[in-house]
Amino acid sequence: MAPNDSYRPACLLVFSTQRTGSSLLCDYLQRAGLGKAGEFFLLLMRSKPRNEITPADFFAAAEMGRGENGTSAINVMSNQLAPIAEAFFGKPAYEALEPVAAHAQFIDAYAKIFGSSAYLRISRSDRVAQAVSRLVHRKSGVAHVKAGEAQRTPNHKAGSGDPVDEITGADLAHEIFRIDQDEAHLDAVLAQLDQPVFALTYEDLTEDPERQFQAIWQFFGWGDFDMPLRTDHTKVTKTADLTVLRTKLAAYLGADPESSDADLLALCRARNAQEGHGPRSAKRTGGLSRLLRRGARSRA
Repeated sequence: MAPNDSYRPACLLVFSTQRTGSSLLCDYLQRAGLGKAGEFFLLLMRSKPRNEITPADFFAAAEMGRGENGTSAINVMSNQLAPIAEAFFGKPAYEALEPVAAHAQFIDAYAKIFGSSAYLRISRSDRVAQAVSRLVHRKSGVAHVKAGEAQRTPNHKAGSGDPVDEITGADLAHEIFRIDQDEAHLDAVLAQLDQPVFALTYEDLTEDPERQFQAIWQFFGWGDFDMPLRTDHTKVTKTADLTVLRTKLAAYLGADPESSDADLLALCRARNAQEGHGPRSAKRTGGLSRLLRRGARSRA
């Protein structure tokens, strides 16, 4: 059941990096009566230039995620924090702040507008699978498969070839580096928040969603969770394709194809360090900037 009115949060924020199962979690949250979470900050950033975004726009984003019980839920990706915090504070004030502190201050300031809030964070234990999912999505444009129908990123121009054939072992190694950077930044931001964050993994959520939701309810003091959870989300990446791409990664690293994920990750990180991949600025928006430019072109 949904939290009763005594405990229901006015604001629910779900934090993640790309391809960690946040959309699945948001689908379950809606079915459990907690908002209608989506990437509404991303939609806001696509709608107008940052310097034209007003406080009313942030309230409008919250309204898009408001469910029948009054909770407003938003799915916040790590790479969305920089542009949305800049829009919230204004560019001069944002640039005067250290990135991690700026992003944490934005989250706390936004949540305090609502009076009561709850924070969830989902990550993926299998980082190789996450890298595969990110690259397949980037090349194919397929964001989700829901009720058997592929849902594509708006205005995405998919390549003509098979993404699995096009992705190389080097691509995977470099994507793992980017995931490491995104996750480290999100860890640092969430550690500075004014209230605790409930953390769960994609693997635990898919294995036993009801158990995870019972843990969420207990963490926030919402009582017992006592309803079955079902979803029509299915995996985008086929198991056979994942196996092919793991083999490519192992070959690129000079590793045994039967190497454990832990060994592959250790080799990836050593190779990335050897190639001179250093920390990148958290104020860069990376792929989000490309998405925003693409959205601007589509509105023109």
